[in-house]
Amino acid sequence: GAVKFIPMLGFIRDYPRPINDLQGIGPNMFYHMFLDRNQAGLFLASYKNTIVGIDPDYQKRFGLLTYWTAYGFYIGYIPLFLLLPGILFQFKKRWPLIVTGLILFIVVLGSKSPFGIVWNILHRIPIYNYLRPSSGHAGNAILMMALVIGLFFTRIQQVKPARWKNALLGCMLVLVFVDLVSISWPILRTAFVVKPVKVQE
Repeated sequence: GAVKFIPMLGFIRDYPRPINDLQGIGPNMFYHMFLDRNQAGLFLASYKNTIVGIDPDYQKRFGLLTYWTAYGFYIGYIPLFLLLPGILFQFKKRWPLIVTGLILFIVVLGSKSPFGIVWNILHRIPIYNYLRPSSGHAGNAILMMALVIGLFFTRIQQVKPARWKNALLGCMLVLVFVDLVSISWPILRTAFVVKPVKVQE
């Protein structure tokens, strides 16, 4: 992103295209984005057995305007359960990180949340007024969450280190990895909808 930032500013100056897009995902959609295991079935419609876009039913129900890639941020329940004690036991020391993550999650909800004014104001800042949708910030919010969980793991290890603790934390990481792969693989398997062109010398 840093490499493209200066050229992007020049492009925006020559071809301005502000987007008046104050869409949001709402609390119900929040669950489907991060926790629903049926990611492909909920968000994606198929054409000739190939995933091509948003399921029309969900598009109408939740007011989705862009493709699944803007909404599919599955994390699962294990990281969520680890996040809660991580916040409680580390808030005093890590509050800037935790508050930043919470603000980002509020931004992800967009204009449909009780705090929709946060996204509405952010979307009117120069450069940000070219962005859509609010769910694009979900990656940043998940990064903050992962850092909190990682620091919580470190704290657990430092309190009377024991082999069983390392084994338990290792098992949790393996379970999360397997869960993410099992959810993502069916989608990645059909992600490239256009067949490559055969090139002949």
